[in-house]
Amino acid sequence: MYIDIIDSEKYKGKNIKPGKYEITSLDEGTSAQNRLFHKLLYLYFISGNHSYNAKNLEDFKLKIKNSLGEGKKVFWDHYDDNGIWQDEPIKKTITKSWRDYKKAQRMKLISAVLSEMDQCGFCENEEYMILREQLDKNSMSRVSA
Repeated sequence: MYIDIIDSEKYKGKNIKPGKYEITSLDEGTSAQNRLFHKLLYLYFISGNHSYNAKNLEDFKLKIKNSLGEGKKVFWDHYDDNGIWQDEPIKKTITKSWRDYKKAQRMKLISAVLSEMDQCGFCENEEYMILREQLDKNSMSRVSA
């Protein structure tokens, strides 16, 4: 959801300027976090400066989420891997989707990826440093003036 601030006089002392703002829930992840996470992963993947044995970017995302993030989601199913019904439920796991991460979980994963990238020597990469600065934005981020 977006709001337009036309008159900033109402919000004196709140550091809000006229412009368009995206309003997000404190629990749900933001679109800014989504863009940042995927840009970071892309930059990290194409560098080849990692130890993940990933076939492609999607595989790399799964490995990062399993290694540094919330990892697997557990569920019970009566169908085995061949689609055959079993009387006893079978415990199964799938990698947790990025959309299922809460805001705090996303920040934790993004911080872990940034930390790992720092250790791999990304500190001198200009594009990486620009993405790092995006972490300072809060949940009410300015979209455009």
